[in-house]
Amino acid sequence: MDISSQLALLKGKELIFKWGEEGRELKGKISKIHEKHEAFTAEYYDPEIDAGAGTLVSYTSVARIDGNLVVFKK
Repeated sequence: MDISSQLALLKGKELIFKWGEEGRELKGKISKIHEKHEAFTAEYYDPEIDAGAGTLVSYTSVARIDGNLVVFKK
């Protein structure tokens, strides 16, 4: 299954985003998929600073998807 199909299945579900294999894990969700730009909006909560954030992520920045875990490339 290609990455856009995998991400479409995960949209709106509770996920864990991880920055690199050894990086931090933050709970969040995919709020929007931007097919035209091959990217998606990842919204997450950072308990260390008690704040939420969102970022636009290119499909090419995803290292792997394993269930509800989305690992970004460093």
